[in-house]
Amino acid sequence: MKKIIIALGVVCCLGIAETASAQDTTTRTTTTTHRTTTTTHTRTRYYYYPEQNVYYNVESGDYYYYDAPSTTWTQVRALPSTISVEKVPRYTVYYNGADVYKENPQHIKKFKIKKNGDVKVKD
Repeated sequence: MKKIIIALGVVCCLGIAETASAQDTTTRTTTTTHRTTTTTHTRTRYYYYPEQNVYYNVESGDYYYYDAPSTTWTQVRALPSTISVEKVPRYTVYYNGADVYKENPQHIKKFKIKKNGDVKVKD
């Protein structure tokens, strides 16, 4: 009888020890926070009409053209009657911002107008 009681005592102790070790098991989740700086650039799509040297902002519907008498770039909803962009080639350009005409010298070089009026695109 003593042996049975001792055996039950040992089994109970092992059961309690097993439960205790199961309860001691914890899961640790470590979250590391890194500081990141996010810079957002709004990439805007424009159509460039090299024959007229005109830009069209696809999102806003605004045109930008160079007004020679005032020597400034002008933003309008409708082009003056002296400028027509119908039935002429257009090319898509992207720019971060609203002042796409700042890249006009590069666009003039890239979209070169030949003497016969055709546009040669350089990469």
